[in-house]
Amino acid sequence: MQAVDTHMIRGYTIAVYGVPGQWRSDGGPDKFGFFNAVETALETEKRIESKTFTSDDLHRYDRVTRTIERYASENGVLQGDIPLSVMDALIAQYACLDNRIGRSFIPPWMIDRFSVAIESVRSPIIEQLKALSTALSQEGWGVVFVVESRLVPRDEYKHTTEDQKRNSAAFVQPAIANALAQNMNTCPDCFSSDKRRQNAIDALRKETTIALRSGLPVSVGASARHEVLTEMLRELHGLGAEGLLRILYVDGSESEPFRFYPLLQAANEQSICDQPLRFGLMSMRHTELDDVVAGYIFRNRMVSLQRTLAETEKECVLLAHDFLSELLSNGVRGIEVVNTGFEPAVIGFYRAVSIWNAGCGESERIVVQPLYKTWQGYIYGSVWD
Repeated sequence: MQAVDTHMIRGYTIAVYGVPGQWRSDGGPDKFGFFNAVETALETEKRIESKTFTSDDLHRYDRVTRTIERYASENGVLQGDIPLSVMDALIAQYACLDNRIGRSFIPPWMIDRFSVAIESVRSPIIEQLKALSTALSQEGWGVVFVVESRLVPRDEYKHTTEDQKRNSAAFVQPAIANALAQNMNTCPDCFSSDKRRQNAIDALRKETTIALRSGLPVSVGASARHEVLTEMLRELHGLGAEGLLRILYVDGSESEPFRFYPLLQAANEQSICDQPLRFGLMSMRHTELDDVVAGYIFRNRMVSLQRTLAETEKECVLLAHDFLSELLSNGVRGIEVVNTGFEPAVIGFYRAVSIWNAGCGESERIVVQPLYKTWQGYIYGSVWD
């Protein structure tokens, strides 16, 4: 049996790809859409920098930078990795449009600016990046940074603090755990004809019950899909008591405990208004949604992965609160949301919804109807109100 390296954990890091060959069109075929993507991204960045951009520009930038990153992953040469924390520090101090720090790609003709910008930074990892960028520049190659999941050193990520570990007893909630256990072998209406999802929610329900009895966190991101996670969190609100669930992400980071309230209607009780606006949860996850949604709650590039997943979730909560505030100011009281995956976005959004509806008056509550995509089409999940 292969030994397990307990000093490593599957998490996110920044893969550095060298991309050889042309970066500008010579009038020939652009088989992968790479040349057009680079040109469009550079033009859009100028508009963003000058504050003259539109939401369509942000959408377009999401799309073309993903094209560039995908091209690099498939056609570039992997040069090494940079920890997220190192890149975050570099961006915080030096980022600007001209030097490309904070951008996901550096065309060959801009690498010299990047090298000059990081010249004064003293760090072994940055020294390697300097040498790498110089070598790639001499070869006429460009650089693309792609966030990827890898086995990385455990100490690169935030973990549960010692205080939280010592205070696990504060999160022991046997009465709520027992109430949840009584739901075993039942399922939300939306999964009534789907045996695989029925099994998945029972498995997550069991893990959550154990977490509530032990005060330990429940792990998310490694097994249950986003629609199962959404239904599980919604189910907690129907248990008749206020409680807290600790959440641990696959990168080892732990978010604030998820607080659930006994204030919502029973799951599956329809209270959505007629003809609600429909939004996608996050852009670029399913581009076929573009024609059927009014917009997206989170922009893919705005929900940066250059941080721990717990920090990303916290950012999503803040963005979702602003989104709900804007809905209310425009008189919108009910929406449909197409789940698009990515656990920090899912948990962050529905955490914001539950906090919002628990803390406001009846006239300010916003009803959210989740939709989940299946091979047969979209199905309606349990209403959050």
